[in-house]
Amino acid sequence: MKRIYGLVILALSVANGISAMEVLTVHDVVEAYKAGRHEDKGYTPIELQAVARSLNKDYVFAKIAEIELQDTDSSFDGIEEALALLWILEQGGELKQHEMAFPESSLKSIRSEKKALLKAAAGPTAKELGRQRRAELEKQKTMTINQLVKTAVAYFNQNGRESTFALISNPNGPFVKGDIYMFAYDMQGIAVAHGQNAALLGQNLIDLQDSRGNPIIRDLIEVGKTKGSGWTEYYLRNEFKRSYVEKVTDPKTQTDYIISAGYYPK
Repeated sequence: MKRIYGLVILALSVANGISAMEVLTVHDVVEAYKAGRHEDKGYTPIELQAVARSLNKDYVFAKIAEIELQDTDSSFDGIEEALALLWILEQGGELKQHEMAFPESSLKSIRSEKKALLKAAAGPTAKELGRQRRAELEKQKTMTINQLVKTAVAYFNQNGRESTFALISNPNGPFVKGDIYMFAYDMQGIAVAHGQNAALLGQNLIDLQDSRGNPIIRDLIEVGKTKGSGWTEYYLRNEFKRSYVEKVTDPKTQTDYIISAGYYPK
């Protein structure tokens, strides 16, 4: 393709009375443009006009149409070449005559695609990598918490209330994973298990609010009552926290409880 294109350039140059040895050629400008050096070359208006006159404009528009029609298959080199050819026409004052054949919206489309390709070729920035990493960590946290709560619920259904709440309240037990701990309340807001703060056990915290006035325990209980399971959000010690909660029922007493765990998104 490049060899054929070179022959087309040479033929067009000769046909227009332009010597490739004496003046700038289409190939020169295209290669300089693709290398990002066209602004440093100091091309004169006369040179650019000569190059533009040697350019087969139908070929340029065909190239653009090809890229637009085959969006997913268009190559980076192809877009760079098309943009370079368009730049030659613009600088040589030849593009204005062909506005009907080549609308500005198409030019914007091609330039936008080039920008996206350049960004993809450069790879993610440090900021984007940071966002990706945080998103991955949050996904891992939510999966860990979801699984932890479901495991506790299964254990509760199999082994009963007392054994489950004792394990949840054990800071060295299986329901503590790093900075993730579990807690449980009855439907009146009394703490029946807590993996971080044993001093809360037996306390009625139904009216506990976060720093923004949100009723923490009431919301957890409400989700358990109305949905059976789900996520709640609140601020604990002025830090944003998300918690997953599930309702369980003691088969012996038919008493409902909620079992929950949360994390602090960073």
